[in-house]
Amino acid sequence: MKRQNPLAFAKTWLMERFVEKPTGFWLDGVPVNLDALMQAANAVVKANGAEQLGHNPRWLV
Repeated sequence: MKRQNPLAFAKTWLMERFVEKPTGFWLDGVPVNLDALMQAANAVVKANGAEQLGHNPRWLV
């Protein structure tokens, strides 16, 4: 089974809140690292009763 792309997953759940720029990842207008981005995406996922993306245990909420 192919692993889901974390950035595509984040974009799906965070929609316009997530922006990828040449300087990095931005969430709600603030620069964030990948762990913070994925924690935010997983928080939305969890709130909607869906399965979190857990490629990295630091991403789980």
